[in-house]
Amino acid sequence: MALLAGLVGIAIYLVDLENTNSWPETGCVVAGSRVIPEGVRGSRNVIIIYRGQYQLRYTVNARDYYVWADSEWSDSIKEFVQSKMDHLPEHCNFRVRYNPQQPAEALAVSQ
Repeated sequence: MALLAGLVGIAIYLVDLENTNSWPETGCVVAGSRVIPEGVRGSRNVIIIYRGQYQLRYTVNARDYYVWADSEWSDSIKEFVQSKMDHLPEHCNFRVRYNPQQPAEALAVSQ
């Protein structure tokens, strides 16, 4: 049952991702960062991994919007990831794809 639910979830994600291919893309600026915990299922228990994310600011029709994007940093030691996220990159290595009818609905695409 869990496998079926997972497969349906993946299928919905891929259909949704495919639908966003027609959305316009724009550049972005890295405006901030955060570190979030994620539970990863191990063989006997759940392991907490910390993942760094960038807050990306993008502009549509002279209005600013924000979206979160995963960075390349993750580790079991929160302080390590936080130390990497404290230094924001000068250039945004993402493009933001947004819904033209609702620009606040967006996703970050790695370049």
